[in-house]
Amino acid sequence: MLDQVLETLGSEKVVAVMYHMNWPAPGNDPWYLNNPTENTARRNYYGVNAIPWGFIDGNLYITSYSSTYLTNNINTRYTVSSPYEIDVTGDPATASVSVKVKATSSPPSGLKYLRIAVVEKEYVASNPFPNGTTRHLMSMLDMVPDALGTPINIAVGDSQTFNFNYNTNLTNLHPLQNLENLLTVVAFIQNDQNKEVLQAGYNEVGIETGIINSSAVIQVSETAILEGYVYNRSEGQMNLDLGLSGVIPSGWIISATSPQGNIPINSGSLTVNLPGLDSLRYTLSIDPQGNSGSISIDVNTSLTSNPSLSTSSKFYVTTNDINVLIVDAGIMEYGSILLNSLDSVYLGSKGMVTRDALKAPNLSLDNVNIILWTAGGSTKAFYQEEVAVLQNYLDNGGNLFITGQDIGNDIFGTNATSQHAQSFYNNYLHANFVSNASLFFLLYGVTGDLIGDGLRLIVSGIYDRSPDVIAPFDGQASSIFTYMTNPANIAGIRAAAGNYKVVYLGLGFEQITDAPNSVVGVKDSILARSIRWFEEGTVGIAGNDMTIHRFELAQNYPNPFNPETVIKYSLENRKAEQTTLLIFNSLGQVVCRLVDKPQAAGNYEVSWNARDDYGKPVASGVYYYQLKSAEKRAVQKMVLVR
Repeated sequence: MLDQVLETLGSEKVVAVMYHMNWPAPGNDPWYLNNPTENTARRNYYGVNAIPWGFIDGNLYITSYSSTYLTNNINTRYTVSSPYEIDVTGDPATASVSVKVKATSSPPSGLKYLRIAVVEKEYVASNPFPNGTTRHLMSMLDMVPDALGTPINIAVGDSQTFNFNYNTNLTNLHPLQNLENLLTVVAFIQNDQNKEVLQAGYNEVGIETGIINSSAVIQVSETAILEGYVYNRSEGQMNLDLGLSGVIPSGWIISATSPQGNIPINSGSLTVNLPGLDSLRYTLSIDPQGNSGSISIDVNTSLTSNPSLSTSSKFYVTTNDINVLIVDAGIMEYGSILLNSLDSVYLGSKGMVTRDALKAPNLSLDNVNIILWTAGGSTKAFYQEEVAVLQNYLDNGGNLFITGQDIGNDIFGTNATSQHAQSFYNNYLHANFVSNASLFFLLYGVTGDLIGDGLRLIVSGIYDRSPDVIAPFDGQASSIFTYMTNPANIAGIRAAAGNYKVVYLGLGFEQITDAPNSVVGVKDSILARSIRWFEEGTVGIAGNDMTIHRFELAQNYPNPFNPETVIKYSLENRKAEQTTLLIFNSLGQVVCRLVDKPQAAGNYEVSWNARDDYGKPVASGVYYYQLKSAEKRAVQKMVLVR
């Protein structure tokens, strides 16, 4: 919940401190045990005896995980003017904090205290804590000088600076996990008459890394230019090492430059000297040199004096002629979960980008066969330029698989942020938003449906955003999943409209877990069945023949084979299109071109005698054969045993 609030509002608007209790059993909360005295004092101050409880200016606003409710109340309180200004700095070299307070107007009556907490901005555990979580934000480590705080009484127009040292034995509870959190200090002025917080300040000492534009979809003849930055939040100079890593597709040219030199790729690093409160901007140039494919690149930033303290920024580029494109439109990088599942069920070409890539002017995705769209934990369902791109893609015969929490609610709900997408939701997704659902569900696949039949899945509570109850908007859509609690409530639909197809799940792909005793992964099954449905052909016309054909590449037979095997395939082309059937070795090199000519819809069969284009026998091993026709591709694997 807290990560959603901070992500939505940012540290400029909301300052948070998480106090801990010795709960649940067996009572081994590490933050509580690190500082039981001050955690208990703050808990007693609020009269809290259970969790989760959250307070805004002394008022209890949350007793359950609901980031939307908490965010709305924070926004309301943010409009109230404050009688104080506050400035916070920290220095890990001297284990000290400094807080300057200025009174700008008369404060309300009551005893006012300045309270300072050194907090652990983020800690991610390798194993879950007793309450099942692995990620904790803004956890209190030490109160400075103590939990009571320092009384303040400053005349209007005057200012006062408070300097304290913190206890490094307490603040070193966990080894630092990244550069961003070398030190985090929260200071707030609280009125003990009603526990109202009159002003708060926040300071992070560390390195901030960011991305200006993170990804691109380009033609094979274009060059992608991506940019990122590194910012030193400390007042003193820091020496940093920058390096780039990624698997570079054959034939692609990659370079990375900065004002202080070129950043090495997959070998070594560039050491940069970054003055206090200064930033460095770097540029990536990615040129596919006419070759199709995709790439993901990590720009790694580490502290020169302690390389174990590091962080990374990820960039994506793909050419616009791949079979399947994943668009990660979320804020938690859940696209990798979709990509992992895709790798398990699909051998064709694939790539992933962030939603940044869809902002490019004149972007065309017409040559992409399938788009897999994951909204993750995004609080913005669609931007206007995304809607335009997706509508154009579907108008030109695309296939869209879309999944995400609260997509319908973000478009039609009370606090909708994407009302401009209502027509797209109804007329392209062919969906009707019914309501928000609760957090945890068991879902059933609709009996007889091509995608849902026989599947059961559990929706887990990764975060507080909830699944949607949806329904078909028109006769072109049908249900594929329903909620067990009420079979009339629909969780997923599919629609075939004109020349495009859509599968829409009103829940996050990342929240799908297997039902007990499942033999096959549910995520893989949903994706494989959806892709199979997408790739089913339309009516292929050859003369007066009205036989229905679909684009399909069958498994060769026999397999393994020696010395010859047969490959069968089907095409759905309405007219003769250039068709190729190529044999690749395990290094990705073409060894034989079996078919290279225009072909129309129909069923075809060709044999391969395990010889290359020059008639020479090839060695035993694994080979791949790829069929490409009318911008569609399919790949299968075979084994030659001599």
